[in-house]
Amino acid sequence: MSHHLAGRYTLALSTYRKVLANQPGHAETQHLLGLALFQAGHAALAIPNIRRAITLDDAISQFHNNLAAVEASLGRQSVAVDEFLQALRLAPQDAECRSNLANALKVLGRLGEAERQCRLALIFHPASPEANCNLGAVLHLAGRVVEAAAALRRACTLLADFPQAQNNWASLRLGEGEIAGTLVLCRRILALRPDHRGAFSNLALALQHIRRLRQASDCYGRAVLLSAEIETFRNWLTCILYRHDLDKTEIGRIHREFGRICSIQAGRLPLGAAIRSPRLRIGYLSSDFRDHPVAASFWPALCHHDRHDFAIHCYADIASPDHATDLFRGKADVWTDINGLDDGAVAERIRGDGIDILVVLAGRFDRNRLQMAAWRAAPVQISLHDVATSGIAEMDYIIGDRWLLPRHGKEFFTERPLRLPQFYLGHLPQDLPEVDSLRRDGPAVFGCFNNPTKISAPTLGVWGSILKALPDSRLVLHYRDRYTCGLLREPIREALLAAGAQAEQLDFAQADQDPGTFLRRYNDIDVALDTWPFCGSTTTFQALVMGVPVVTWPQGSMAANWSESILRGLGLDQLVAASAEQYQGIAIDCAQRRREWREARRALRQKLANSHLCDARRWTGHLERIYRAVWRRACHG
Repeated sequence: MSHHLAGRYTLALSTYRKVLANQPGHAETQHLLGLALFQAGHAALAIPNIRRAITLDDAISQFHNNLAAVEASLGRQSVAVDEFLQALRLAPQDAECRSNLANALKVLGRLGEAERQCRLALIFHPASPEANCNLGAVLHLAGRVVEAAAALRRACTLLADFPQAQNNWASLRLGEGEIAGTLVLCRRILALRPDHRGAFSNLALALQHIRRLRQASDCYGRAVLLSAEIETFRNWLTCILYRHDLDKTEIGRIHREFGRICSIQAGRLPLGAAIRSPRLRIGYLSSDFRDHPVAASFWPALCHHDRHDFAIHCYADIASPDHATDLFRGKADVWTDINGLDDGAVAERIRGDGIDILVVLAGRFDRNRLQMAAWRAAPVQISLHDVATSGIAEMDYIIGDRWLLPRHGKEFFTERPLRLPQFYLGHLPQDLPEVDSLRRDGPAVFGCFNNPTKISAPTLGVWGSILKALPDSRLVLHYRDRYTCGLLREPIREALLAAGAQAEQLDFAQADQDPGTFLRRYNDIDVALDTWPFCGSTTTFQALVMGVPVVTWPQGSMAANWSESILRGLGLDQLVAASAEQYQGIAIDCAQRRREWREARRALRQKLANSHLCDARRWTGHLERIYRAVWRRACHG
C-alpha cells in the first residue's frame, strides 16, 4: 500500500500481482490492483479486476464506487450511475458517493436527479466542498445562475485551493460572457494544477471567444492529451476551422485523431437480426430540434418527407425543449428523447429500432453526438449539415453540393461525398420585416453580422483596405452582444485601423436583438461582407432575404464555400471573388452602385423565394433519391 499511496504505481502493481499469484481470490487486492491501474491511466484495464473483486465480495460499497468512477471516466455514465446506486444501497450516508453520482447524472443531462443527490449529500455532510461544487455545476446547467454562484462560493470558502470548484466558477463566468474573469481564473487553476483538463478546456473556449485561435487550439490540444474527452475534442475540431494559418494537412490529421479516439471509446454492438420493413427507416440524431438555425433549415425537409416510402425516427438530445421541439416531435413517426442516455444506450436504441440510415445533423456543434458514428448503430451512416469531415471511419457519407464538395477538391474526408444539386435549404417566415428599397443619400454602409470568431486577420486586412479606398464609408459589425467585450472588440478595431480604416468609420453594435429587429438592421446596410476561411451561411441567407448583396471569397474548403454555394445557386456569380484584390473590387463596385442594388431589393427577395434554395419539396426529393441509392449500394455490397 505504501507504494500505491505515494503514487509509485508501477511498484504497487507489481506488489499486487505477486499477492494475487498466491491468493487470486483476495477481493481487496483485486480491487486495489484495479484502482492502481485506473490511477496510472489505464482505465479500461482496471475494470476486470474491480469487477472480479465485486464478484468475490459484493457487499463493499467502495468497490462499486470505484468501479463507477472508472466507468464514468470512460464515458459510460449509465453504467456508472447503476454502480453508484449499488454503492449507496450499501452505504446510504456516503456523501462523496452521492456527490459522484450527481456528477454522472449531470453529464447525462438528468439535472433534477443530480440536484437531489447533491442536496442529499449536503444533508449528510453540510461542509462538503465537493457536494457544493457539484451542486453549483448542476444549477448552472439548469440556468439558475444566482443559486449556482452561491453554491460555488461556498465550495471555494470551504476549501480555498479547490481547482474543480474554481473551474466550475470559470465555466459560470464564461457562460455569462465575463471573458477577462474566466481567463484569470483558468490561469490561476493551471498555476496550481498544470494537469487540469477542465481548466485548459475553459481557457480554450474563452480564448476562442476573443479570436486568439492559435492559443485556443493549443489549449484544446493540451486538454485532449490529458484526457480525450469527446466534447472538448469536438470543440477543437470547430476551432481549427476558424484558423487561416493552419494547412489542410494538419486539419486532416487532427480530424483523423478524433476518429481514432472515437473508435477506441465506442463499444461494439452485437449483430442483430435484420428488421424488414416496407419503408426505409431514417434516423435523425440531433440536439438542435429546437429554436436553432439547423432546425430552421431542416424543418421544411422533415415536412416534405414521403411517409409512404420512409419512416422518420428522431433521436433528440434536448435539455430544454421549446415550441420548435413540439413541432418536430409532431412530425416524427417515432420520437425518442435521448437526453440522459449515454452513447452506448443510444446506440443500442438505434440498433434495436432497426434504423437503416442514421443521419447525424451538424455533428461537431452544440451538444450533438458526432462520435455516435463510431458505434456503427446503423448499416449506413451519413453526416448532414456539418462543415468538414468527421474523421470517423464508420461515417460512410457526407452530403453537400458541387461547391461545398468539389469533385477534385484537396480537402481531406474520411467520408464518401454525396452531392445535391443545391445544398442550402432556406425558409422565409410569414412575419419577415419589410425590405427598404428606397434610395438613400449618404455614404456607403458595409456590414458583417457573422460570428466574430470567423473574422480572420486577412479578412480584416482586406476590409481595412476597402474602407481606406472609400473614406466616407462605414462598417457595421454586429453579432448578438459579443462586441460588448473589449478583449474581442479592440483588437478588431486596431487591425482595421492598421489596414487603413479611420476610427469614425467603425460601428460596433453591442445590443442583443430579437430576430425581427436583427433582420430589419439589414435595411441600414448596403453591402454585406463575408468572412474567411469560415464563411457565413445563415447570415448570408438572411442578408439576401433582406435584399442585401453579399461579397464572398471561397477558399477551397467546405467551411469556406457555403456563401458561394448560395450565391451561385441564385445566379449571383458576380459577387464571388477569386482573390483578395477581386473581393475588394467587388465590394467597392457594389458600394458605388448601391442605389441600383437597393432598388432591386424586393426583386432579390422574390428571386430567392422562387429559387431552388426555398423549394423544400424538390430538395427533399433529391435527398430521398440519395437515401435510396446508398441503401441499394449497402444491400448489394
